[in-house]
Amino acid sequence: DLLQGNQDLDEMEEQRRKGIKYCTLSEEDVKNISEVYVSQALDYDCSGETPIMGGLYDPHMGPANDTLICLTCYGNFRKCQGHYGYLHLVEPVYHVGYLTMVEGILKCICKECSRILLNNDICTNYLKKMKGGTIKKDPNGRSFLYHNDTILYPDMALFLLKEMVDEDRELLCVSEKPEKLFISTISVPPLAVRPSLPLNLRLAREDYLTERLKKIIKANEILTKHVKEYVIKQRDLDSPIYKRAYENLQFEVDQYMNSDDQQGQPLPAGLVQRLRGKQGRIRGTLSRKNVNYSGRTVISPDPYLKITEVRHLSFASYT
Repeated sequence: DLLQGNQDLDEMEEQRRKGIKYCTLSEEDVKNISEVYVSQALDYDCSGETPIMGGLYDPHMGPANDTLICLTCYGNFRKCQGHYGYLHLVEPVYHVGYLTMVEGILKCICKECSRILLNNDICTNYLKKMKGGTIKKDPNGRSFLYHNDTILYPDMALFLLKEMVDEDRELLCVSEKPEKLFISTISVPPLAVRPSLPLNLRLAREDYLTERLKKIIKANEILTKHVKEYVIKQRDLDSPIYKRAYENLQFEVDQYMNSDDQQGQPLPAGLVQRLRGKQGRIRGTLSRKNVNYSGRTVISPDPYLKITEVRHLSFASYT
């Protein structure tokens, strides 16, 4: 047993992690963590009791009520923690969290050839200074702007970023793939994250995320129809109907991600509102100190104390 224990320690030593890298999820990553493809905005069938396969209440994402079971883990309403689905968009849209980054990159490159707005000698000089050296902000640096009346839709912006060469990406410190800065596949949260509130035997109030996902699916269906009609058949990318449908899909995805209103009007919470702030999931639920019939000290704890011990009050006079 001792020999086996030493071997286990050696294996653990070899598998020790060197670091953690934070990155955005790609389209393949979203599909890998998902269990079902969501393609319909409908919830239940005509009876109002059976969820529709491929809908927002698909049983593969978890049971919608206590009378159903999950078709992924076969757990009931209390045991199943939920599973993700995914929704594919016919055209990519801007990610509201990376919009400032994408805008900054587009200001620095040409809208015709995707090359950075600097000559080769200056680019080479900057790259030599960046490799292995210290990077700091130049107080006399200039901003490069490209003025044009043409609106850059997400599909065109994504094409420009994909055409960038590796040297320009390194100069602009763009380490992620360009397609990760846009949204082409939306991760649909499990039913446990967006539960419905029963009102009576026949009706239930849906969660705000479910309502937004319905609008995204409908906007995606309308844009799919216009893509087939104006883009594929007529080759008309400047059609106002197509552009209006594209902008509508972008708006619905933005409201799903971040529902903040610039006019200050209160709106239901989107994904950003549910995570950030004191009332968010991280600070308000995961990190908060929920206790029952107990108290806590305000002085720094001793690392040698047990969890059930509290240092004598005289210790505080020496700290």
